[in-house]
Amino acid sequence: MELMIVLIFISVLSAIALPVFQRQIGKAREAEVQQKLGAIGRAQTAYHYEKSVFAPTIAILAADIGAIDSYYYTFPDPVTDSTKAKHQATAINPGFDQTRNYAIGIYYNGSSYSRSTCQGSGIGDTVDVGDQASDPCTNNGVKLQ
Repeated sequence: MELMIVLIFISVLSAIALPVFQRQIGKAREAEVQQKLGAIGRAQTAYHYEKSVFAPTIAILAADIGAIDSYYYTFPDPVTDSTKAKHQATAINPGFDQTRNYAIGIYYNGSSYSRSTCQGSGIGDTVDVGDQASDPCTNNGVKLQ
């Protein structure tokens, strides 16, 4: 009887702890992608400073900062024009990995650079940055900076 009570107690504890543990793993994966988006933002700023245009592909940036890849996210080519570059980080398997989507915008106003980073409001929700650094995130996303 005592062994049965111990097994039930352990089962209840593991049922509570497992979802918490999975969320913490998801947060670590999101921290990784935030770091990669920061590197992309710095690389775009440097590229624009040198060439007066934003890099049109992620491969061009990877040549400067190393491979931009992740087991949990894809990084498609950015949307660029003369004043901004907008990058996405799309979760490959958001439900299983407990990861949200991210976007970063790098903006040039003729004399200085600014950035905006957005996080999806929920697991797997799409998000994008606005056309200016001061614009809100799309789809109820959360602005990180």
